[in-house]
Amino acid sequence: MGSVSPLPETSILFMGPFAGWGPRERGLLREAIQAKRLGLEVVICCPLDSYLHVEAKKHDLETFPIRIAKKSRWLGAYKEVFSFLSKRHNTTHFHCYDNDSLFACAWFLRSFPQIALVWSIHGTPPTLEGNWWQKILLKRTDRFLLPSSLSLKRLGQQLRISSHKIARVGLAIDAREVAWKEPDLRDGFIVGLSLFDGAESINTTSVVTRALKLVLSRGIDNAKLLLHTPRDWQASVWRQGLEDLISELHLENNVEFVSGEDFSVFVGRLHVNIAFESDVVPFDHIETCLLAGIPVIYPRNRSYRDLLHGVDVGLFSYKPRDSREMAEKILKLYSSWSEQRYAMQSLREEHAKWHHPDLVKNQLEQVYKRTMLRRAKYWRKLEL
Repeated sequence: MGSVSPLPETSILFMGPFAGWGPRERGLLREAIQAKRLGLEVVICCPLDSYLHVEAKKHDLETFPIRIAKKSRWLGAYKEVFSFLSKRHNTTHFHCYDNDSLFACAWFLRSFPQIALVWSIHGTPPTLEGNWWQKILLKRTDRFLLPSSLSLKRLGQQLRISSHKIARVGLAIDAREVAWKEPDLRDGFIVGLSLFDGAESINTTSVVTRALKLVLSRGIDNAKLLLHTPRDWQASVWRQGLEDLISELHLENNVEFVSGEDFSVFVGRLHVNIAFESDVVPFDHIETCLLAGIPVIYPRNRSYRDLLHGVDVGLFSYKPRDSREMAEKILKLYSSWSEQRYAMQSLREEHAKWHHPDLVKNQLEQVYKRTMLRRAKYWRKLEL
């Protein structure tokens, strides 16, 4: 009996058609770094000079420039790119981070059954109500990776997929690199908000600044808001709109712009962090806050509810766009901040282990190995 042909070396195409710098982009970068640590070949598809492209180059990761496809033609938008890269790198895996990329890749891979498809979920999965073609394409996906305590059973029911296709993979955040210090209340009660690039920044800041105004009116005159971006506020097209909001409420002395530092450093300044109102949950920022012992106030919506399932310490919700309820939660934390921080210590230890980069590296190694074996028969057919 002849020997079995060896499988090709693992080569992963990370699909990142994103212009901004949110949880999907950061998650992609962290997982690509861990894949490279495993000695695997990594190629990141992303727009030229995008945030992701710049950060990938800093980590010496190979990139391939693509355009951001229009919604009306995303199914076939990357066909030529996929064909070219699959041949050049003998690609074994496609790894996606958003719904549109997943379905574009699944559509293309109908003709390439040997290539495995992996989806890391950093947002709201589709509901699939009446979307028969999405149901068909989801069957093509080999693994669904969850970064949180989201119920495996719940996701399986929601997407109508088998639980053996779902794996939990941490965020590759090293707790030792996250600031862990207690800000002095004499310097003010500091509320933090890290903003995306986009119009959503204006909408969220409007809610938070009005909540801050209410907090100040209750006699907490040392409350301050720090608006954070890892980039440069001076170069942001949204800076003027944010300043107009602040001036309208006469909060110039209570709001500060912070830029040029990583979120893991920024949290060391805070007493409480406000999570962004978005369907794409900044789960890595929330986990960073939990690792830093910083309570988080987040909007009550499906996206947050699903990803934060099972975490009952250090998290406080408010009705989206409700400044009054947000202010009430800030005041509650002002009066009980030390107690909340103490209660979060055990949570920090547990999550530090779960999200450690070495553990995530091993988890990804198992994902890529198992999905490769699942597609082995198709690779061997190609050898015949």
